[in-house]
Amino acid sequence: IARKMATKVKNWINGAYADPVNAGAEWLDVDNPATGEVIAKVCVSSAADVDAAVKAAKEAFTKWSDMTVKLRAGILFKVHHLLNEQSQELVDLIVKDNGT
Repeated sequence: IARKMATKVKNWINGAYADPVNAGAEWLDVDNPATGEVIAKVCVSSAADVDAAVKAAKEAFTKWSDMTVKLRAGILFKVHHLLNEQSQELVDLIVKDNGT
C-alpha cells in the first residue's frame, strides 16, 4: 500500500510561501491525534525566518494603514467570501488536526 507524502507547509511571508532560510531546517510532523496519520509537516522556523516575516509584516502594515477604509473593507469582504467558499475544506482540516 502506497502512503501519501505529507504536505510540507512553508512559512507565509510577504504574500508567498517561503522556504526556510536554513536549507537544513527541521520539519515537524502534524499528526491527526485520532488516527496517528501524519497530515502535514511544518518547518521549525529560525530567527532569520521570523525576522523576515516581521519585516514583511511591518511593511504590509504601513501599506494597509495608508489605504482608505473603503479599500480595506473591500479586501476584508473578499477574505470573507473566500473563507465561505472554502469553508468545508477548512472544517475538514480542523477536524483532522484535532482528531475528532
